[in-house]
Amino acid sequence: MDALDLTLFHTLPPAAQFAVDQKNKEINATQKEIGQKRKNKEPADELIAKKTQFEAEKKELEGVAAEKEVELKRKVVSIGNLVHDSVPVSDNEVMLLLPSLPPPVYI
Repeated sequence: MDALDLTLFHTLPPAAQFAVDQKNKEINATQKEIGQKRKNKEPADELIAKKTQFEAEKKELEGVAAEKEVELKRKVVSIGNLVHDSVPVSDNEVMLLLPSLPPPVYI
């Protein structure tokens, strides 16, 4: 996987979560309208149906966002840890590479 692919892919989960947040805003606005209509003793059946539809759409968007997050994490894990050449190699890392050597004795 090249860096460009990962960079573009990294923007997908936040975009999907943004869509969920926008749907939440629509649900909240509709709920406020329902509250006003009920306060004025007016029927709010069409708004309740609209809110139910928004909630179903939100659930679908949440599923998409979760899938994209899982896929992103799966791809990020495959990259691994790339350490710069200037980082010193410690004693323990050398011992992992050469398991036949006995561990150092410190006095």
